[in-house]
Amino acid sequence: MYNNDGDTIVEKYGYNEKQVLYNWWTACGEMDKDLKRQKKFNEAKTVDLLKNKAVETSYNYYQIAPQKISDRLWIVIFSLVFYVIYTLWYGFGIMYLFEGWGLELEDH
Repeated sequence: MYNNDGDTIVEKYGYNEKQVLYNWWTACGEMDKDLKRQKKFNEAKTVDLLKNKAVETSYNYYQIAPQKISDRLWIVIFSLVFYVIYTLWYGFGIMYLFEGWGLELEDH
């Protein structure tokens, strides 16, 4: 599914590839619960890892074309710089809000 090869899944299972992935995700969730009920925590951890790292991500990124980061380098740089500036701005805003209420971070 990472290679956007849904036709292979449709051939094998006979219905929509996104529905197959959803069914796998649901089955993994039920297996995780059942294994935990049986106190097989190592096996449950493995199933949960499979569900989160393989099934869920392949469902989320299906039909999204991979791109090189260097093709969109300026967008990435702008996004990172904007994120840092916005985070600092937001943090100082909260700090000034608390100072306005009379709270301080300093020791007296």
